Amino acid sequence: MEKLITRMKPVIIIFVSVFVFSQNLFAQDAVQLSLKNATEQYNQKKLLDAQKSLQSAVTEINNQIGQQVLDALPKTAGDLSADLESDMNGVPGGDLPCASVNVSREYLGNDNSTLLLNIVSNTAAATNIKTAIDSWTPENNPEQVQKIIYINERKALMTWDLESASGDIQIAAGTTFLIISGDGFKDSDAFTAAAYKLDWSKALAILGQ
Repeated sequence: MEKLITRMKPVIIIFVSVFVFSQNLFAQDAVQLSLKNATEQYNQKKLLDAQKSLQSAVTEINNQIGQQVLDALPKTAGDLSADLESDMNGVPGGDLPCASVNVSREYLGNDNSTLLLNIVSNTAAATNIKTAIDSWTPENNPEQVQKIIYINERKALMTWDLESASGDIQIAAGTTFLIISGDGFKDSDAFTAAAYKLDWSKALAILGQ
């Protein structure tokens, strides 16, 4: 049986490579077709149709960029392991799916702790989050912990709800923002320590940040 599996490995590798290559060609064809339709519709003065075709092209390009971002994310974050099957690329059902690159990946721990990383490339939203972080002032709230931290050398706002034992970290990075959500950690310090171990620098580089 082991010999059979060994002989099959090259076949499996070839099959996977062909499948990935075919998917890439299909994606390229989808973009080119949308651009072709947009050009024809524009020349025919069908401007709304041309706009929709351009949005389709941009959406497909964003999905390709999103996949590159996911590929650049680590498979582990300290003791937590990525749940690759839960990866999200794009915004299903969104009104304007072409508006941004939007991906997420979840990391799971053996103690039921979880980190959810969401990366969105959207200038307006990133600017709003940066403004909120820069203008934050301490509040006396006994139900939550909130403070400014620096993660991967970037200023961030960490919020931890004491009752639900969950929280998030908001980070602005140029035209991109990140939200790291945490659940199942014993306190805000444990959550922050886990978030520090998540390296998303290569993913941001894909987005030019």
